[in-house]
Amino acid sequence: VRIDALATSDRYFGEAIYVTQDDAVFANQNNNASYREITATGAGSAWDFSLLGPTVRGKSAVEAWPLVDAGVQQTTFFVPDEGGKAILSSRVTALGEGQFHYEYSLYNMNSDVAFHSFAVPVEAQMTLTNPGFTDVAYRNGDGPGNVDIDPTDWISSPSAGHRAWSTQTFAQNPSANAIRWSTAFNFRFDCDAPPRLGTVRIGLYKTGQKMTLPGVQVPDGGIAPGVSFCAGDGIDPQVTTPCPCANVGQIGHGC
Repeated sequence: VRIDALATSDRYFGEAIYVTQDDAVFANQNNNASYREITATGAGSAWDFSLLGPTVRGKSAVEAWPLVDAGVQQTTFFVPDEGGKAILSSRVTALGEGQFHYEYSLYNMNSDVAFHSFAVPVEAQMTLTNPGFTDVAYRNGDGPGNVDIDPTDWISSPSAGHRAWSTQTFAQNPSANAIRWSTAFNFRFDCDAPPRLGTVRIGLYKTGQKMTLPGVQVPDGGIAPGVSFCAGDGIDPQVTTPCPCANVGQIGHGC
C-alpha cells in the first residue's frame, strides 16, 4: 500500500492503492484506488493526520479536486499499447491585469511505462513567468537495486512553441525521476493569455515515445484551434498520422 496526499487550499486527501495479481489478470486493476479526506496538524517535518468522513472507493485522491473546486478540469487517459491509467488535471486562475495562473497535475495510477516529460503549447507572442514544478520525496531505498530514485527536479525550458519539463528517459537512467505508478507531479506557470482547450504532449519513460492529449486547458494565442490530423514536425510520426504532403514545420504546427 502506498499513501499519497493532495492539498486543495487547506483540505487534504489520502489515497491507498491495492495491487493484486488476480485483478490484473481479469483487467480489473483500474478501480483499486480509494481515498478519504484527512485533517493535518503540525509544522515543519512533524505532522499528525486524522481520518475525516467516509472512504470513497474505486477513486483516486486527485479525483476529489474537481469536487471541491469547480474550476478544475480533468482528463482520464490510458497509455498507448500498455493500458496504464492516468489522469491529467488542470486549473486556470485569473490573477487580474491580464495575467492567468496555469496549474497542471499529472497523475500515474498504474502505468509501468511511466512518464518523463510534459509540454504545454505556448505561442511566441505570449509572456510566461514563474514556471514551477513539484515532485515527491524518495527514501528508504525505493529505487532499483534498493537505491533511492534520483530526486533531481525536471528541467523546465521553452521548446519549439511549448513550455516543457523533462527528466531522463529509462534508456538514459533506469533510476531517473519519472512519474511512476501511484504518483503525481505538478507543473505551473503564469501567462498573459486566457485559456482555451488545446493539446499537450506527454513523454513515455520506458519507451521514449511521446503521446498527445487533446481537450486540455492551455494558453490561447488568438489562433483558433483546428482538428489535429498530423504532428507536422517530421520527428514523432508515431504520435499521429504523418503529413501527407511531406511539408513538415515546427512542432505542433501541422503541415
